[in-house]
Amino acid sequence: MEAQEREGTENKTYYPRPSSAGPERCTRQMYYHKLGYSPAPINPRMWLVFDDSSWHEELTGDWIRKTTFDLHSIQMKVDLGVKIADYKFTIKGKIDGILKDLLAVERLFEHKAINHFSFERYWNADYGDLEALPLDNICQSCIYCNALQRESQPEIREILLVIKNKNTAHYVEYLIEYHREYDVALVKEMVHSTGERRELDVLIYFPVSYCVDKFERIETAAEEMKPPKREYDMDHWRCEYCPYGEECWKDYIKEMNKLAKGVILETDVADACRYYKEVSADLNEMEKEKDKVKEWIREIMYFMEASEGIAGEYKVTLKPRITIRVDKKLIPDVILPQVSKKIYSDTLNITKPMTKEEKAAKAKEKREQKKREKESGGSKMS
Repeated sequence: MEAQEREGTENKTYYPRPSSAGPERCTRQMYYHKLGYSPAPINPRMWLVFDDSSWHEELTGDWIRKTTFDLHSIQMKVDLGVKIADYKFTIKGKIDGILKDLLAVERLFEHKAINHFSFERYWNADYGDLEALPLDNICQSCIYCNALQRESQPEIREILLVIKNKNTAHYVEYLIEYHREYDVALVKEMVHSTGERRELDVLIYFPVSYCVDKFERIETAAEEMKPPKREYDMDHWRCEYCPYGEECWKDYIKEMNKLAKGVILETDVADACRYYKEVSADLNEMEKEKDKVKEWIREIMYFMEASEGIAGEYKVTLKPRITIRVDKKLIPDVILPQVSKKIYSDTLNITKPMTKEEKAAKAKEKREQKKREKESGGSKMS
């Protein structure tokens, strides 16, 4: 379903989609889409990823249909009408289905297929932190559940969010209870396909209201022609795959130059700066000391003509290493611009400005130093 929602979006008119409503989807990207900016051609590999996810959804649905569960209302359209102040819009989407169990209890069914590393991150996460949850998927599911309760099926309060590991075919199921009247989601538990069960009981307040506010912010930003702040660094995977990346970052230097200077920061920031400088100084000294010890051990190994040795409870090894680097001098000037990419980022520098007295003392010290050097040089000449 998500692949169908995303497919061809670079050629479609913007509208509020459940799949882009969560906190992880970049609002700045949605802003450019809303204003109709021309996107860069999508990476062909991404179409394979989207199509691959759809087939995993089909496989899971086929597996469910062979059981005593009833999966129905597949790809049923749901609309959530919203009106806030002067803004009126509809969040349109399609549900993956409704799952009916043996007791005729119906739950909203949502299916996602993800890579192994993301799957393991969700399963092994510390759920004291909300960000450990698949928040985008949960918000999307809550929008669907809100629409179902509002339109025709108020009895559907539970969501079964099924996430499949595309590499191992393992599943994790999140059981979520959503209450439209309070706009609260309770993530009750998660169950691994191995049978392991974890009780979570994590409350998420106002998941649908958050998404509505997000779409409202995009409407306001589009009216004012003022893009939202960037949410990710340029080397983040979301930026790398974003079709509006070039447009987003082209004025970065100008934006940085326009930022205010000489602002007074809070006392807590001064304490943090002081601590940062202390830690940096300690790290620099420790790095120097580490390099000295490392070099001494290496010299001993070469002296002993050994590539492996035992030192008490430690095993010491020397292994050859080859580092491949691109020599830009060997690349023709015509080709170099085509294989180069600008990466924009910021550098944080923390310095301690000198007082007038300190500047005067330093200038005096320099003058005296020059005088001593001149006198020393003159005596040698004589």
